Amino acid sequence: MAVSSVTDDDIRRWWPIPGADDHKYTRGVLGVVTGSAQYPGAGVLSVGAALSCGPGMVRYLGTSPLVISRYPEVVPIFGQVQAWLIGSGISAEEDMTVPIDTVVDSGLPAVFDAGGLNMIGQRRLSPHHVLTPHPGELAELLRARGEDVSRAQVENDMVSYTRLAAKLTGAVVATTANNDVIADPVGKVFIQSGATSWRATAGAGDVYAGIVGALLTLWQAQQRSAVDAAWLAAAGAYLHGRAANLAAGANAGVGYPIKASNISDALGPIICQILNPLR
Repeated sequence: MAVSSVTDDDIRRWWPIPGADDHKYTRGVLGVVTGSAQYPGAGVLSVGAALSCGPGMVRYLGTSPLVISRYPEVVPIFGQVQAWLIGSGISAEEDMTVPIDTVVDSGLPAVFDAGGLNMIGQRRLSPHHVLTPHPGELAELLRARGEDVSRAQVENDMVSYTRLAAKLTGAVVATTANNDVIADPVGKVFIQSGATSWRATAGAGDVYAGIVGALLTLWQAQQRSAVDAAWLAAAGAYLHGRAANLAAGANAGVGYPIKASNISDALGPIICQILNPLR
């Protein structure tokens, strides 16, 4: 089985640099349904990460009371979008202002994270959908599809179980752990390693979901050119790990503790380093 990894050079070749004729709509609009009254911070983290990756607009359609005041640039009304980010910090369907069926049936790329994973049920998804479970959520996802598997088993063989979940759901599955494993429904696998263990902190998954949502939006705005959603999920994992390393000072030693928002804040500098390697 061949395993790939995304690198700086790969991202630099793909990344869409805005031109003189671009505007917020040509750069892509991401619809975000994350956060809730119970978990308001998840909306802040996912939206912040998405904004840091440069879509033309983020429509925030979640119910977190913190997002609009933290990010006044988001647009809190329904309208056209090029991709969706669903589920971070949502624990009940009443927090969903956009029905899951609307997202699944739209034909648009989408990320399903955290609570969104519990809402997809037995739906057959598509290779432009990305599921972002941690090992425990992956075990739950597989059990919901009839597989008798524990978290410990998943952790002992993340590649096999991530591939199985992709095959059973029809979606790209990105299992986030010390090494991130991404698989598509036909068996392609990416492994992204090298991230500091300081990255293992509450909210880091919300940041990752925001990154992937933004990358899917940029991709859709380019009419899905050059790469696929599995590559984008791997690129998102790579950016997430690089940003965590920068935030934690782990590039020149053991580093130090960070919080999830530090990862989001480091995305801009990391993208700058990648796109401008001679600076």
